[in-house]
Amino acid sequence: MLKMMRENTKVVLWIVLVGFLGGFVVIALGTGVRGCGDLVRSFGIKIDAREPNVVGVVNGVSITFEQFQREYADQREREQARVGDAFNEDDRTRQSLRDRAWQTMVQRIVVSGEAERRGFRATTREIAEVIVSNPPQWIREHPSVQTDGAFDMQKYLQVLQSPQGPARMLEATYGELLPMQKLEQSVIMSGRVTSLERQREIDALMSRVGATFLTLRDYHFRNPSDDDRVRTRALASDLAARAGSPSDFARLARDYSFGPKAEDGGRIGKVFRGTRGADVDSIIFAIPVGTASGPLEVGNSWYLFLVHERGTENGQDWADISQIVLNVTRAVDEQALKAYFREHRGDYTNPPRAQVMIARLPKKPSAADETEILGEITAIREEIEHGAAFEDLARVESQDEGTASRGGNLGEFGRGRMVPEFDEVAFALAPGTVSQPVRTQFGWHLIRVDSIIKGTEPTVRASHILLKLEPGRATLDSLQEIMESVVERARTLDLKRAAEEDSIDVSESALFPKGAHVPGVGQIPAGAAWVFRSSPGDVSNVFETETDFVVFQTVQVLEEREADLAEVRGRVMMAFLKEHSAALADSHMTEVSRRIAAGESFEVAAERDSLLEVLRDVRFGRKDYASGVGRDVEAAGAPFGLLDGASAGPVRGSQAVMIARRDTSWVEAGADTTGLDRRLENEAAQRTYGAWLDWIIDRAPILDYREDFFGLS
Repeated sequence: MLKMMRENTKVVLWIVLVGFLGGFVVIALGTGVRGCGDLVRSFGIKIDAREPNVVGVVNGVSITFEQFQREYADQREREQARVGDAFNEDDRTRQSLRDRAWQTMVQRIVVSGEAERRGFRATTREIAEVIVSNPPQWIREHPSVQTDGAFDMQKYLQVLQSPQGPARMLEATYGELLPMQKLEQSVIMSGRVTSLERQREIDALMSRVGATFLTLRDYHFRNPSDDDRVRTRALASDLAARAGSPSDFARLARDYSFGPKAEDGGRIGKVFRGTRGADVDSIIFAIPVGTASGPLEVGNSWYLFLVHERGTENGQDWADISQIVLNVTRAVDEQALKAYFREHRGDYTNPPRAQVMIARLPKKPSAADETEILGEITAIREEIEHGAAFEDLARVESQDEGTASRGGNLGEFGRGRMVPEFDEVAFALAPGTVSQPVRTQFGWHLIRVDSIIKGTEPTVRASHILLKLEPGRATLDSLQEIMESVVERARTLDLKRAAEEDSIDVSESALFPKGAHVPGVGQIPAGAAWVFRSSPGDVSNVFETETDFVVFQTVQVLEEREADLAEVRGRVMMAFLKEHSAALADSHMTEVSRRIAAGESFEVAAERDSLLEVLRDVRFGRKDYASGVGRDVEAAGAPFGLLDGASAGPVRGSQAVMIARRDTSWVEAGADTTGLDRRLENEAAQRTYGAWLDWIIDRAPILDYREDFFGLS
């Protein structure tokens, strides 16, 4: 157990920083959970030339692909925890997380190197005090240092004294972290809050206004009308009639579709039943292959589909599809749209794109793996028969992440909720009995029925232990050897003929952009990067994913070029409508402001014009959120520059244009200034440290090779 704790230390130790190092450096540097110890311990490793696996070099210190991926995974985990169910790992999110991971790693290396250069050190006594007085939370929660569920300091000290404990790892890591904290403290010492800054902050807290806003929202000039909906529906029907073949469908997609794949003729690729919703499934799994569907309304868009091929994979139905998406928008003048595109053409480019042949060998377990796992589940059942607690074994042995911590408890369920093989056994067992091993698509199970609830539709309460049916190391080695032999043959033949000798399927991808995943194989960043460094006909080495061994042969690589309007029509249309609606709102409100200046009241203006809205008695301070107005500096700040009764505008907010009238003003006597000085000091420290950090990073020699791995610009 102590050995496990020691091994886990380098994986999770950076969590300690959040609780221990309270300074701004911890926040600024973004303490990582995984891989940081490896990176910091690599600070002394200098390199003279680029190595194949290096994503970047900072101050002569290499960042390997594996280190970068660990930091990326950490950033992903944090972002997922922050936004919860709203987390969507699309291409934009992935690029943002990669940027964040890169910035974090650059900052760590630069700061650590600067601390070393300035001679900051951590004494043995300082390190010992931190280790003893601030045990990491994950250690506090470990059973070996708890008594009756509570952290026991005496047990913790005993663990530290053990040769197998985490003390040595803690000492090494804090020996590197504490100098960074000392450097931070020396930098922020120069940050000071002046008396003038403090007084301005107090004035901002105490100053209040009461104001009225006359607003005009941009959406009045952007939202489609009923006529626009009728027009779009008619266009969808017309395109369905004209899409007589896959080539016609692709041409119409390029000319009309708003979808992200419009420039590729709307080609989406393989989608599985259930991933696009019942309405879409009812079309793409019913229409004849090679023909276009009728229009389907989904939300504020109309869709047309064309199915190229259908099949089944691992028991799931799939369809290879293209689609045309017609968003319902305001009608626009075609000449104005073209003029807008010419003006902004540099914003719309087709990134480098590539097409590959893909040989994919699934990681399927062998008969020997099946026999081994069946033997393991049988042995677990024998332990239960000899008195071992089902719940204890479930917590230790079960590979069902969702139920293992609950002792395998599945709760209550009725017939049909589980897969048929599981269902049949669960409803046949007597309460309290444990089944023989049961094979399902998920692996081998032991099932125990805890109780049966009889009624019109009987239900059971049950628990289970699952061992997943996965290939063993020997099987994986064998599969990799097969693919390596395919690579050798493909370099003299071609990939398709070489793979046929081992009955390995080969498919051809659609064109995909640099920085995206290779269609159909998921995340293989190194593989996707290889494609864009290759030439047509080149054959890759073997790449490994969670589910497959993969080999690519490059078909074509297209250089980046400026896009034609037809290729990016949807994106251009949305940008044009946004800019156009804002301009119309500004122009409309300018005319309203002339009438206001001539003496017309806000209320009369709103009665004359149904597009206008009056926000009355909006009371707020300089630091507050103004209801209906938001925090837009120009809009919310306008009343503070006026005399009572005066108006100003139009001023632009994020989604509306406004005229502001200051009705009253006052000073909030006794405004709460609790914590003001501490907050101002923290802000000054952050500004000082941030400016210093930018300065030393600008001076640092940095080589960024991410584009070779991920296609980043």
